[in-house]
Amino acid sequence: MDLSARSHDSGFTVVLGKTILRIVVLLFVLHAAVFLAFDILPEAAYSQLGFAAVKKELLEETRQRMGLTGRLPERYWLSLTHCSRFDFGVSLRTGYPVAELLRRRALDSLPVVFTSLVVTISALLAGSWFYSTKRPSRWHHCVLALSPATLLPQFASASALATGAFFLLGLGTLSPSGLIGKSGRVTDALLITAVALMPAGILFTAAAKTALLMSRRRFVLTYEAIGLPWSRIRVLLQTNILQQMLPLANRALLALLLGTVFAELAFDRPGIGSVLTEAIRSGDQPVAAGWFLAVGGPVIFLSQALAAWNKRFPSAT
Repeated sequence: MDLSARSHDSGFTVVLGKTILRIVVLLFVLHAAVFLAFDILPEAAYSQLGFAAVKKELLEETRQRMGLTGRLPERYWLSLTHCSRFDFGVSLRTGYPVAELLRRRALDSLPVVFTSLVVTISALLAGSWFYSTKRPSRWHHCVLALSPATLLPQFASASALATGAFFLLGLGTLSPSGLIGKSGRVTDALLITAVALMPAGILFTAAAKTALLMSRRRFVLTYEAIGLPWSRIRVLLQTNILQQMLPLANRALLALLLGTVFAELAFDRPGIGSVLTEAIRSGDQPVAAGWFLAVGGPVIFLSQALAAWNKRFPSAT
């Protein structure tokens, strides 16, 4: 028992160490990629803003504001030092600190992202539960065949689905007058649907297919042979199915992020997604660079943590 415990602890330490090392390396790679991509500034910033000719003094002053003076290694080290303190500089357009701007916009997006996350998890649980059946009906197969439609361009799909739902539920009509007093509610529903549609479709489809596959595994047949009721077998299947979904969590997270950017742009809502499109359109590269670093860092951390968890605790099929 002592030898087994030591082996378990040693294995956990190795996995943890490798995960931390990968996270650190990937964060350095992310920073280096963003730094090199935006190191040509501020010439590109002025080009985006429409300045055909810029005085050399003004150009040098702006480069100094952005910490892009000196040789490349010096600029890189300065940028790395600032990022380690979560200092992403100031906006070229407004002079506002980028870190504070991103924090405020993230708080603006939090209610929609949280609600969309709940919808996504609900879709995952629905696919896992309702497709844990030993005799799938035509209805099951039909829904599963149509589910890839959620991966179509999100705004078109969200508009069609949400408008149809509100029309059927009597919460609104297709006429503008029918939406008076309810437009805010309809817009919020459309926004959440647009954000959650793709990740929910990814996880629902994957969970449903995994549930159908596992329902025919040998251990399920063994449970049936010993007389275990299917309601109990369905509960036992859920842990395995949900654990199989962990490798897809990173993909679903990226889809949720993409949906946030797309939906906030389409619905003209301020948030962590729209701040990127605003920065790109206005040539505000410090904000764009800060966005990639501030958003990419947590995505890398979460994806590596999930990969390590899945490696350390593989699903028992």
